[in-house]
Amino acid sequence: HVPGRLGVCRWGRLWTVAGASVVAFVAVLALAGHPFQLLDGARFLAGRTGQAYDMPIGFIYHPLFSIPIGLGPGAAALGLAGLGAALWWRRPVDLALLAFVAGYYLAIGFTHEVFIRYALPLLPALCLLSGGLLRGYREHYRWRSAQAILVLVLLLPSLVNSIQSDRLLAAIDTRIQAAFWLEANVAPGGELVIVNYWGEPFYDREQIPGHPLHPLYLARDPLPDSFLLGVYTDRFAVNRPGAGKCYRIDESGPPWQSPTPTPTSGSVVATFKPYSGAPPSDSVYDPLDAFYLPLAGFANLERPGPSIVITEGC
Repeated sequence: HVPGRLGVCRWGRLWTVAGASVVAFVAVLALAGHPFQLLDGARFLAGRTGQAYDMPIGFIYHPLFSIPIGLGPGAAALGLAGLGAALWWRRPVDLALLAFVAGYYLAIGFTHEVFIRYALPLLPALCLLSGGLLRGYREHYRWRSAQAILVLVLLLPSLVNSIQSDRLLAAIDTRIQAAFWLEANVAPGGELVIVNYWGEPFYDREQIPGHPLHPLYLARDPLPDSFLLGVYTDRFAVNRPGAGKCYRIDESGPPWQSPTPTPTSGSVVATFKPYSGAPPSDSVYDPLDAFYLPLAGFANLERPGPSIVITEGC
């Protein structure tokens, strides 16, 4: 309203609104008391962009992998079609969504650190663009029933994928199953040799100093600051000499859930698998993140977590 009253041109109004938005954003941060933490976060992320990853650059990886896997192929196709329609129509709402998509895409596109979660902020905008595409066609055609059926068919894979993912997330993780078994079968003071902390069912206070976090992530509490998965314990000695028998925990991945590891020594006393039957062969994982849960291709998976083998004798 104010730029319009000033009588400036369209681009002048856009720059005025953008500048006012930046000032308002900084003012809110200042009132919240942490503007410098935002700058620390920006420097932290900028430093990580220079790390070496054997992955394509974000400009290529996200539209070819992150977005189709995250939205589903049908929903991604609708989003990209909506993007093209917005470029053609260039209505005010289209320009606002396009500006957001372009700005964020530039922010994540120059790095090889292509975590799939980095594409999450794009998903709402792409969904809105796809809705705008359908609204535009509805204004010109009377084939609403056929249009609705087509949309449902395109969105069906995303719906199935979401249901399967929720089902898996509601199941007990194999690392928790292993923790329950150790609590029930290993005497206090027993020694646990854990090969990879991503798959470990327990960690103890002795491990916390060995896995320091970037200051940006610190919660000033030793337990969350440990950045270790699993359950905190003072019952067992983890990766250090203990008073009882020694048990070794081997796991698959990360982030893959199969195959079941083959111990090189000791006797196997427990095995926990996230799947039934043969190991899944078509599961799709984020290769840079160790969540032990696929993004697609759930096949015969029954729960999250790695395949775990516990052996007695280290």
